[in-house]
Amino acid sequence: MIRKKGLLAISGADGFIGGAFKRRALESGYDIRILSRVPDDSTSGFETRFFDLLDPSSLGPELLDGCNAVAHFASYIPKDQGDLSEAQSCWQANALGTMYLLRAAEAAGVKNFIQSGAGNAYSPQLEAATESHQMMPTRAPYYLSSKIVQEVFANSWAKSSKMRIVTLKPSSVYGPGQRQGPFTRMALALLEGKKISVQHGGSFVADFVHVDDVVEAAFQVWDKDWKGAINVGSGTRTTILQAVRLLVEETGADWERDVDLEPAPEKPDVGFPGLDVTSLRSLGIHPRPVAVGIADLVNSLRGETQR
Repeated sequence: MIRKKGLLAISGADGFIGGAFKRRALESGYDIRILSRVPDDSTSGFETRFFDLLDPSSLGPELLDGCNAVAHFASYIPKDQGDLSEAQSCWQANALGTMYLLRAAEAAGVKNFIQSGAGNAYSPQLEAATESHQMMPTRAPYYLSSKIVQEVFANSWAKSSKMRIVTLKPSSVYGPGQRQGPFTRMALALLEGKKISVQHGGSFVADFVHVDDVVEAAFQVWDKDWKGAINVGSGTRTTILQAVRLLVEETGADWERDVDLEPAPEKPDVGFPGLDVTSLRSLGIHPRPVAVGIADLVNSLRGETQR
């Protein structure tokens, strides 16, 4: 458990991972400042300051005055990964915006800075990518390349900074509270008695990690004085087909009736890489298997649908 160390600023607290982190920080007794471009109900009741990664003028040291730590989970994710015009926004927000935020944190005297990188940016051919493996994404190039540079800027800043800077590198995150993820969409459909369609024979593969494991990693790296990057995954690649079978079992659906499985392509989608989680385990974190995580997700969604 992370020890209370003063005022904590959180960006992306209205998002999936940032929201889960915020809830855990509250349970741990932290004083919280929300950094938000558009405050909403999730930020109500908190000290909130305007923050926009696309607007450098909002990223001055006054944003973080009095803060001892920053948890940076905000990022720009394009709606269309194939839209060339999105590349500029990705780089301006995720790479340059984070650099301005690091500068503001340094000037404000922040001692601890943690950010969310991208474990999916490793070469997809890797079955178990370590933190030192090559970063070479073949999917979502504008977003993932900007996250790579975000990490490069943080590493460079750390060399001359008094701040302790950590980059979490989560793989494909899922779990309770996620509204747009494939597991959530399929689980809700099955619970509502609807049929789901599984494209490409469910051949897409990734290292799926539960959101609570990501949050636990964030607190443990601070509590145990970790520096640099750390992979946060389950340590195992799972195909969508394998996940769908687990979803059918957990929801009590009928495979023949409720699943439309499209034929698999001759050349399967290489998907995203698996992560080597040796460093994560060294912190005492044993990420839950996907079967356990999907059961947790379905139980949470079942509770929502029965209200």
